[in-house]
Amino acid sequence: MEGELKELLTDLKTLKSSLPDRSYHALIDKMQSRLEHLSTTATSGPVQRSKIKDMSTEVVDSNPYSRLMALQRMGIVDNYERIREFSVAIVGIGGVGSVAAEMLTRCGIGRLLLYDYDTVELANMNRLFFRPEQVFLEK
Repeated sequence: MEGELKELLTDLKTLKSSLPDRSYHALIDKMQSRLEHLSTTATSGPVQRSKIKDMSTEVVDSNPYSRLMALQRMGIVDNYERIREFSVAIVGIGGVGSVAAEMLTRCGIGRLLLYDYDTVELANMNRLFFRPEQVFLEK
């Protein structure tokens, strides 16, 4: 991409010098400055997102498909924001427990306590949220 941007800058300079009509020079200068800005942005390295320090207590209804928000609007669920105050303990995070933990997280439960005395095994990797290199680690 960097090479293409430099090539475009060269082409613009060539175009500017070959145009007898100077009315387009301002437009070409503007395009050159934008390309130079893009070139410096592209070479500055990967874009870094800012880290999330604390989870906001504000529940935002930015997803129109959120079922719980829809239920709150219909009056079926009251005080959805309170769900973040709940704590849930799950004993056993195998096939069922790991899926339950994920679903509770997606629902917005504020705190999960997960307990499992077992270790991760390759035989049950298909139903756990672990990677193969984590085999024999404690859950």
